[in-house]
Amino acid sequence: MNKSCVTSLAVAVVALCVACGAHLSMPGGGSATPPAAAGAGRTGAAGAAAMVGTYALDTGGSFDVSATGGRLVISARGADAVAALFPPRGVPAAELRANERRVLALLNGRTKQGREERAGIERAFGPISGLTLGGTAAIGGDVRTYVAVTARDKVLTGWYSVNEQGGVRAAEFPAGPPALTLAPSGDGRHHPDDPTGAAPRVTVGVEAGRLTISGPAGVTSARPARAATPPAAG
Repeated sequence: MNKSCVTSLAVAVVALCVACGAHLSMPGGGSATPPAAAGAGRTGAAGAAAMVGTYALDTGGSFDVSATGGRLVISARGADAVAALFPPRGVPAAELRANERRVLALLNGRTKQGREERAGIERAFGPISGLTLGGTAAIGGDVRTYVAVTARDKVLTGWYSVNEQGGVRAAEFPAGPPALTLAPSGDGRHHPDDPTGAAPRVTVGVEAGRLTISGPAGVTSARPARAATPPAAG
C-alpha cells in the first residue's frame, strides 16, 4: 500500500471515531480525542441535572428547574419571573395589563360572573382572604393572568383569560405555575423544545452558578435560593 493510501485510511478512521465519540490510540502512546468531547457532558443529561434547583430573583420572583431525559422543565413564580421566561411575542403590553385588570375585577366580585366564580372557589376551598397577581403571559393562544388566592390559610394558584365584556374566555384553577420544557442547544444552554416555533424566544443556562435567561429584552440572572437552615440539635 503506498503512502497516500495509508494517509487516506488514517484520516477515514479518525473521522469515524469523531462521529461515534470513540477514543483512538495513536502510535507512540498519544491519542486523538474528538474535539466536541470536552463539552459533551454539559449538554446532555449530566449538564441538565447540574442545573436542577430553585433560583431567586432579587425582585422577588423565582424559578424551579427540574430535569428528565436530558431536558429541563423550568417554571416561573412571580410577575418578574413570568415576564423573563415568557417575554411578550406579538401581544402588546397594554393587552396583558388589560387582562390583569379584568381578572382582578372578576375575582373581586365586581361582575355577576365574578361573584359566581368567587362563590365557587369559596365553596370548594373556603373563604377568600387574599388575592395577588402572579404575572401575565401569552401561552397556548390565551393571554393568561396567573393569580395566587389565599383561601382558609392556604395559597392556591391558577390562571384566567377574561374577555372585554368581563366573561371568562379560559381558565384553570387550581393550576401549577407557567412552565417551559427546554432541550439542549449544544453550547451549554437550553432552548424551548417546540418544533412549531411558537414558544418564547429565550435560552437558558447557568453561568458562575447563576441561572441566566436570555430573551429579546436582555438577560435575567437569578441566584441559587438558600436552603432553610436546619434547627440546632438538642
